[in-house]
Amino acid sequence: MITKTDVALPRDISKTEEACRRAAPNARIFIQESTDPGKTALEVFGPAQNDASARYTDESPKQNKGAEALAHQTRHASVTVDLPKPLDVDVLVSFLSSQSALLMRAKGIALDKAGSWQEVQLAGRQVTVRPHGSQKRRPESSAMVMIAAGPNAEGIVHEAEAELKQLNR
Repeated sequence: MITKTDVALPRDISKTEEACRRAAPNARIFIQESTDPGKTALEVFGPAQNDASARYTDESPKQNKGAEALAHQTRHASVTVDLPKPLDVDVLVSFLSSQSALLMRAKGIALDKAGSWQEVQLAGRQVTVRPHGSQKRRPESSAMVMIAAGPNAEGIVHEAEAELKQLNR
């Protein structure tokens, strides 16, 4: 999701969109409405819809950071879920995959049943898992942060939180 479009120049938004597309060609890209940050983000699916000039006409960024923060807060919700027990990472991946149409992003560190720490992320409807690097500080506990956007964001993250807690009982 590309945000802060009400305080960015159109050319910078275009560059950000291009970088996102290069990094994740198959990901859904959401772009915040530049004239009204509270509006539902525009969704861009493919290269044919990448004409940023059709979306952004104001060459000077607005500086209304208070409204920007309020709009962000009313359209995004996040929750951190502590995972007190080791868990089957395949079950966690399956859960996050089932939530990928609802959650914008999720990330965290989980202790698997074998006693290894795993970094788990959901981004662009893709779930990735990789071992937590040995040179990094060892985590004290497992937790996942889940983020949703849209008018039902608060309900989405709390429902996902309840489901994830059930998986870690």
